[in-house]
Amino acid sequence: MKNYKQLSFKERTIIEYLYKLNKSITYIVKELGRNKSTISQELKQILATPLYIAKDAQFTTGMNIQNKTISKQKSLQNFLILYMPILSQSLMELMSVFLKLNNWEIKPQQLKWFTIGFIQK
Repeated sequence: MKNYKQLSFKERTIIEYLYKLNKSITYIVKELGRNKSTISQELKQILATPLYIAKDAQFTTGMNIQNKTISKQKSLQNFLILYMPILSQSLMELMSVFLKLNNWEIKPQQLKWFTIGFIQK
């Protein structure tokens, strides 16, 4: 399964510009090397928004990613609060199990931050 990569600000700007030049979806797809459905979805947003601006679309995408990250952090905290007293494993082992179950890729620095945040509560 391929990973989906968000459109960059540059790509959104190019889509906006080419759309205003009345270029076809196929033309835009070839220029950007993206999937046709990705370009179609972005063009639907352009058509649905009378004053579409690539910068605003990029800001919205950034906010969605940030909200998703916050949600993951809260989920991890809730898991630790619920299961930490029950299980006799160390905190790092417990977090490792949780992260593997959720297929998360967390860097060691982030793992340390979660640990410190949990202990301080």
